[in-house]
Amino acid sequence: MPAPPFQLRIRNAILDDRTVPLPHAGALVGRGDNATIRLEDSTISRFHARLEPAQDHVLVTDLDSSNGTFVDDIRISAPTAARGGQQLRFGAVRCELQQLTITIASAAVDAAALTTPPSRSASKALALMLSLVAVAVAGFFLFLEFSAAEAPDSAAASHHDAAPVPDAATPLHADNMPVTVPGPASGTLPPSHNAEDAAAPDATEPETTEPTAAPAAPSAPVRRVQLRDGTVHEGELLDGGDCETLLLQPSAGGPPLRVSTETIASINAVAFKPDYNAIHNARASRARNPVALRALMQWCAEHELLTEQRAAAGRLTKLQPAADDAWAVLGRCRVRGEFRELAEVQAAGLLDGQGRLTGPAPDCRAVTALYLDLLRRPPLPDELSEALHSSAADSITALLANAECARARLAEMAAPLRTGEPPEGMVSALASGSMSLPEAMRQLAEAALISETDRTMLAAALLRMYLPAPQCDDADLRTAAEHMLRGERVALFGERGASAEDLLNILARQPGFFRRLVEGEARRCLGAALDADGTRRAIFRVAQDPRALAALQLEWLSPEQRSKAAARNMAPDQLVAAAIVHGLARLPRPGEVERRTQELRAIGGADAVATLPLLLTLTAPADEAAWSDCIKRCLQRSPSTAELELFRSTPAAQRNELVAAVLFSAESRRYGP
Repeated sequence: MPAPPFQLRIRNAILDDRTVPLPHAGALVGRGDNATIRLEDSTISRFHARLEPAQDHVLVTDLDSSNGTFVDDIRISAPTAARGGQQLRFGAVRCELQQLTITIASAAVDAAALTTPPSRSASKALALMLSLVAVAVAGFFLFLEFSAAEAPDSAAASHHDAAPVPDAATPLHADNMPVTVPGPASGTLPPSHNAEDAAAPDATEPETTEPTAAPAAPSAPVRRVQLRDGTVHEGELLDGGDCETLLLQPSAGGPPLRVSTETIASINAVAFKPDYNAIHNARASRARNPVALRALMQWCAEHELLTEQRAAAGRLTKLQPAADDAWAVLGRCRVRGEFRELAEVQAAGLLDGQGRLTGPAPDCRAVTALYLDLLRRPPLPDELSEALHSSAADSITALLANAECARARLAEMAAPLRTGEPPEGMVSALASGSMSLPEAMRQLAEAALISETDRTMLAAALLRMYLPAPQCDDADLRTAAEHMLRGERVALFGERGASAEDLLNILARQPGFFRRLVEGEARRCLGAALDADGTRRAIFRVAQDPRALAALQLEWLSPEQRSKAAARNMAPDQLVAAAIVHGLARLPRPGEVERRTQELRAIGGADAVATLPLLLTLTAPADEAAWSDCIKRCLQRSPSTAELELFRSTPAAQRNELVAAVLFSAESRRYGP
């Protein structure tokens, strides 16, 4: 019986409040050209949702859309049944699902209304008469169908090849419908060993004229099903409705058990092998988002379906062009944004034992320099591999949007306030670009005004945060700022103020403040100071528009600009961060770099190599391979013969000092493009 017709009424003024019928084969809702129902709205994805009409409902499936699919204002994450009258929403577009139920009587009334417009009483009488006729006709056909079912064909009943009629003892499907034992399409079932199944009908038995009762339908044979985990079940096997499952009616009674065909080890002591091709086709038809496609790729790899795995990887790359795992299945690898054959990358030695991208060396040095300048630490192995897969522009964009980068910017600019770690909400807003660096500095200054009672120290800290070094050391400026914080009306930079708010407003308008911003960001992005002309131009741009600072960041971080900066040495805090990352294979904990840097300076200065093993428990290389790997990671080259001899002659208890010597060597401290 075909599903009742459904239609979708789109309640949107921009889309003209139109009504679209739903085809029986289903409809694809989206903004793309291939969508069955196209909704031109910015909140609609190219492939937004699928509508599949069923017997009395429509199955609504969200296709991993950006703004979601809703049934009665409830966002769905799995296929959901919607019935006529329910409200659907795709992004911001509201719709109503309508079900059209057309009967014979109503059709006749409509036909009559089109030919002759009768009066109201005549219309009611005509509709009642046609309804009675329709009921009588339907009852007549039901009587004929019932009579045919009660009078079986005697010739068909006596034939030996006739299909048995299920009786009350026949097991039922989960939906209370008669089912049959699955055929070879659901797997290879072993033959039954029951004597009743093996017995063949006697073809030579003479016919008798005496009336005999119709033979009872034979029940499905009892089978012994053993699962791969050792569990054994006995019962009748029923059709599970698809190639992935079977229903087992236990002999002891109870509801049927739904068993995955992949978990069955044997049936009646005969090995069972699922139809993996049919299972793949079923799963591939349902995989419509990146998560499902990745699961399908893994399943194909486990069952050695290589062609199918590549097909799933190809579909994934269309949804996610940056899916490196899918490109690896297709035999390609991205190196700095450009695709190269995976065999070529492996032959060049650019992949480590864990399959992470490790080179080439110039790119490694460029990525390491970016991490040291923006995050004040070198990259972890996984971070280095991910950055080497991406282009230089993508790596820069990802680092600027990193919360750790925003935290490092705030910590550097607000260091004079000594307020500790900034709030996470402020860090997230600065990383996303919804808050500017001057606004974040102002909020930190206002928080310090509330917590700090020593106005003399606070005035000096605010000047150091807002002004460059030559200005913030002026004694007259510090005195004027201190009086203004105490509520006294004084002049500062030619402007008068009598409160802390006045002081912050005056400082934020000074050219020295913009110079402080420009010089600080230039050192972080370029690793070196700007020349005089570049500084003046940058100050003018930032003073005209504070948003220009973000544009300057991108310019300074470009490979062309960074290549013009001279090679520079690692700062003491970067040295300690490098020791933590390379020696302990983890990120520095909050405040750990600052604390250990101060300890290092107090003990013997930044070059005190012998003190580093006392501060960090470095992992000493156990063999020459680990020592070679340490040299390659820190110095970007293979170890020399002298370095190998030094390792062999050093006792195992002192080999951690070799690692410290490498980290603090002049060769390691020098980095850059």
